[in-house]
Amino acid sequence: MKPHIFLLPLWAALVSGATADPPAPRLLGVVTIPTDAAPDGLPVGGVSGVDYDSSTGSWFLVSDDKSEYGPARFWIARIALSPNGPPSVDLLQTIPMRRPDGATFPPAGTGAEASDSESIRKVPGKSQVIWSTEGDDRDGFGPALTLADMSGRFLGRITLPPMFDRDPVRRTGPRPNLSIEGVSFLGGGRDLWFSLEAPLFQDGPVASPEHGVLIRLTHLAFPSGRMIAQYAYPVEPIGPVPPGRLADNGVSEILMLDDRHVLVIERSGVQQPNGDFAFRPRLYCASLNGADDISGMTSLMGRAPRTARKRLVYDFTTVGQPRIDNVEGMTLGPRLPDGKRSLVFVTDNDFSPRRASQVIALELPTKGDNAAVARTLCPR
Repeated sequence: MKPHIFLLPLWAALVSGATADPPAPRLLGVVTIPTDAAPDGLPVGGVSGVDYDSSTGSWFLVSDDKSEYGPARFWIARIALSPNGPPSVDLLQTIPMRRPDGATFPPAGTGAEASDSESIRKVPGKSQVIWSTEGDDRDGFGPALTLADMSGRFLGRITLPPMFDRDPVRRTGPRPNLSIEGVSFLGGGRDLWFSLEAPLFQDGPVASPEHGVLIRLTHLAFPSGRMIAQYAYPVEPIGPVPPGRLADNGVSEILMLDDRHVLVIERSGVQQPNGDFAFRPRLYCASLNGADDISGMTSLMGRAPRTARKRLVYDFTTVGQPRIDNVEGMTLGPRLPDGKRSLVFVTDNDFSPRRASQVIALELPTKGDNAAVARTLCPR
């Protein structure tokens, strides 16, 4: 996350439709992944996405390192959850992500495309992963969804709808560094959903301390990329911000429970006197029931579509010690010994020595399937 000072005109306030709190998940624990945890010695940091493959018990974590501290990469890991304490993490293998020509991605500023990876998902039923990049605006590349095999070899890209094309003059399309942050599969891999961190240029300004915004939640057929539907999700205002400080709020990850219910991480950050950021990550569950399909709306400015309705599930600032930092990844994990569902998160330390790469485990208040999770956590 790289917040922006707000010099844009204010937009109309949005009503989020948030409803009463559901039963609260229980914090199992938080563990820090040491910077030197990878077996090959490449630094661990920038962890922006996580996924769990129940068929193999493997975990996948992706870094948003733009090949500054090592090649753009993801890790295959083993994470063990405990019902009475923090998880343990064993990074088994570092996987460099590769371009179509087989080379690793270069740092930004070379003229060739750099990678800014923000989410990773195992493709259901295949030995493949899909990872999102917010693009490389400096060198003229927009956001992308890339398929790779388990060695990181490039397999192809999903064709995105034209509204997500990069606009060099910044009148339409995704904002640099504020585009595709969340990815999730449904339907055994037939349905792919993704979310933006902030509105498209044509949909209005970014969130401000006083006003929320609408971002687009997009449903595609996989692997064709055909648009099936799109919905507006209401993001909260940032909240109080001291004058002259950088700040932001946006969606950093999604997790579809079914085709009408989605878990959403909203993560705000406010610059502190020492130049670092204090973060407020919050987990919401949103219902798309009654929401309008906005895929035919070229702009949301001046429009008032019926949006997703959401409910606060967990506020990470309620955790006392350790402080939870920049939550950017989320996945359902294995069932716990008592049969309840687990939900696991990772934080992005931006390779800052003042912040940690954390794995956070929650116990959900249900032993049921995804539909039961939705009934427990989401608005009706």
